[in-house]
Amino acid sequence: MRFLKLDITNKEEQKLLSRLKVEGKLKFEGSATPSGDSVKEAIAKNIGKDVKLVVVKNIYTKYGSSSADVLAYAYDDEKKLKELEEVNKKPKGKKEGAPKEGAKPEAPKEEAVKPKPAEEKKEEPKEEEKK
Repeated sequence: MRFLKLDITNKEEQKLLSRLKVEGKLKFEGSATPSGDSVKEAIAKNIGKDVKLVVVKNIYTKYGSSSADVLAYAYDDEKKLKELEEVNKKPKGKKEGAPKEGAKPEAPKEEAVKPKPAEEKKEEPKEEEKK
């Protein structure tokens, strides 16, 4: 993905949180929206910060055009970044603790089996009476 232009529209220093709020407009060529990592590299290069200290929050792509609005934060140090930003990324694939879709709990099966013999016993005497 090649960027045509990255314009920083707003820089706001947030001293209490030790970070710089960066808003910008991104114009790109190609059919897909650029990945967060490539946008992060472009912003870090533009503002002169380390890539590890930049977090891209949102990339709002405009429908039908090759432009997007970007919201990112550039932190002063890694300690503050880890303190303020949540890590929600989980590895894709197996989910720990969640049962597989094909596997069913065994307890309901046992309970479902028990009432059936009781019902069958009730029906048998009725059939004998009819004969």
